Amino acid sequence: MNTTKMGSDVTGACVITTGMPIVPVKVRCAESSRMVTTYALLYAGSNTTFCTEELLNQLGVKGKRTTVSLTTLQNEDNQIECNTTGLNVFDLKENNMVKVPNIFSTPLLPVSKSSIPQQEDVDKWEHLKGMKLPNLNAQIGLLIGNDVPRALQSKQVKECRGNGPYALKTIFGWTINGPLGKPTRTLTRSCANFILSDHSLHQQFQKFCNMDFNDTFIDSNPKMSIEDSRALELMESSVRLKNGHYEIALPWKTSNRSLPNNRPVTEHRFDLLKKGLIRNPDLHSKYSDFMDDLLNKNYARLFPATSIDNPQHPLWYLPHHPVFNTNKPDNVRVVFDCASVFHGTSLSAQLLQGPDLTNNLVGVLCRFREEPVAMMSDVQSMFHQVNVSPRDYDTLRFLWWPGNEITKKLQEYQMLVHIFGATSSPCCANFAAKNQ
Repeated sequence: MNTTKMGSDVTGACVITTGMPIVPVKVRCAESSRMVTTYALLYAGSNTTFCTEELLNQLGVKGKRTTVSLTTLQNEDNQIECNTTGLNVFDLKENNMVKVPNIFSTPLLPVSKSSIPQQEDVDKWEHLKGMKLPNLNAQIGLLIGNDVPRALQSKQVKECRGNGPYALKTIFGWTINGPLGKPTRTLTRSCANFILSDHSLHQQFQKFCNMDFNDTFIDSNPKMSIEDSRALELMESSVRLKNGHYEIALPWKTSNRSLPNNRPVTEHRFDLLKKGLIRNPDLHSKYSDFMDDLLNKNYARLFPATSIDNPQHPLWYLPHHPVFNTNKPDNVRVVFDCASVFHGTSLSAQLLQGPDLTNNLVGVLCRFREEPVAMMSDVQSMFHQVNVSPRDYDTLRFLWWPGNEITKKLQEYQMLVHIFGATSSPCCANFAAKNQ
């Protein structure tokens, strides 16, 4: 892959600050519930998407190592090592989500924070008055290119007047573009990025195969990290087949688990959720259907009242919130926030992630060619098909109303299965699938 990245720096007392199409967003990896707020530059002059290495570190994502060739005004075909991954990008209210399957990491993005339009920049222009811009203390962690057209397409336009800027409304909110009418002495940058096709497809495919077929160029017995080995040992020692479902205990990092009682912060999060459900009866109805489904399928249960004040094991409450799929507007998924921090820790921080047990894509595609007919199937609610150990029930408590009635007193429930959002769930589910 060959990537061209052009940039220019301009300084001087008479330079006017130029607003760039920068919007605040929330970013999350598809396999994790950890959410990070950052700024994203929506740039149609690029046909690929970049993120900073700092953003990947905040998300706890490593990605897949690869090599790209960067061409700048000063250098041509500069080979660099970077990581590639996929992320989900949300607006601040989490009403809209865009999947970005291919993102390449970079140490820095060539755009200054001075290019982020502020509310004071909007208020000075008559044709932009009434627009509200969120003001966040965050870095510019994303550059979304033209390979994600849904993020860049305009839903509404406020045309420029005189020498003033114009505004575009995107799925993530308003962007302000053009001269903001204020001078700056700070360093400003302009940037453009392009993917070039001068690297042969044969070479790309050859390298891809070398990375994915362990019996050719990579050690056929790769060594696991100490933590991954321990996670597998814990799963192997706790796995049980009960009533047609596997039961696997949560892979805790330490045997001496000490968690603070985080119910106060969970109740605060729930109060915010309650206000949103009261304002939106349709959301409350869909949220209730999801909760009923958990209970009807025995994925969760009402906590025994006699044991609420006397937990036998470490205690933890899971805040939860809705996530919307823009491709399925009627579908609402309730996600348990395992990354919620209280007194310096979280549930995900206490669990081992475990090794990646997913079959590599090239191997799957090759096996599809072995026979005349190929079959494919899907596991519905895959994580929920694997039960957790009863000793882990107390660490998977959550709050909800009996009968979905907002006016009733909150009650405590327990998840009985591995949940979407826990860092260990993908490995546990794949481990169970390979034990079939």
